[in-house]
Amino acid sequence: MTPRTLIVLILLGAGTTGASAVETGWHTMALTGTYARRYVPPGLDQSQPAPVTLWFHGYGGTPEAYEPHLQGPADAAGLVVVALRDTGPMGWDNSDVAPINEALAALGAAMSIDEARVSLSGHSAGGAFSYLIGITDTDRTASRIFAIAAPYYRIDSAPNDPRVRLCYGTLDPNHASSYGPLTANLDALGIVHVDDIVTGAGHNDLPPAALDAAFRFLAEASGGTTTGGTT
Repeated sequence: MTPRTLIVLILLGAGTTGASAVETGWHTMALTGTYARRYVPPGLDQSQPAPVTLWFHGYGGTPEAYEPHLQGPADAAGLVVVALRDTGPMGWDNSDVAPINEALAALGAAMSIDEARVSLSGHSAGGAFSYLIGITDTDRTASRIFAIAAPYYRIDSAPNDPRVRLCYGTLDPNHASSYGPLTANLDALGIVHVDDIVTGAGHNDLPPAALDAAFRFLAEASGGTTTGGTT
C-alpha cells in the first residue's frame, strides 16, 4: 500500500432513499476498473436508514476471501458491508478513492443509508488504508474506523476526529512493530481509540468475537458507547 495523507473521500449518495428494497445476501457491484461485494443482512429493516461499512482487504487479498468472516458479524450488528477490491498491483492508494465514491453512490441510489453511520474498516494494509482516510480526509470523514492487524504509517495531522477501534493478535508481527507506534501517534493527535488485543491470534486470523464487537461498534451512532477491552 502507498500511504497517502490527503485523500478526499466524498460520501456520495449517503442518506438517499432507494426506490425499493435491495436483494439481501452477497452480490457483486460492478465499478469502473474494479468491483465490490455488497452484503445486506436478511434481517435488516430497509425502511430505515442503514449503517454501512466499507471493508478493505489485506495486500494481495480479495473481497471474497473475507465473506465467511464478515457475514455473521454483519447479521448480528445489522450492518451493510461493501467489500471493495483494490484497483492496482501496489495495493490501496489514491486511485481507489473514485471506486469507493462510485460504490457509495450506487448503494445510496438503491437503498437508504444513514450518513452518520458510514464507517471504514479493513484488515492489514486495508486497515491502515481505513485509518489513513478516516483521520486525514480533508473534505468529509467516516463516523468510525476499525482496523485489524494494521501496519503503522505516521499521521502528521488529524483534520478529523473519528472514533477508532484497533485489533491485534499477540502472535501478529504487527502487534510488536506497529501497535505501539500507532497508538502513540493517535494519542499525540488526540484521537480516542479502543484497543482489542487477542491472545494467541496471528496476522491472518480474524477472531469471530473480535469481529462481532467491532461490527457492533461500527453500527452504532457516533454518540454511542463502545465495547472494548482485551480478549
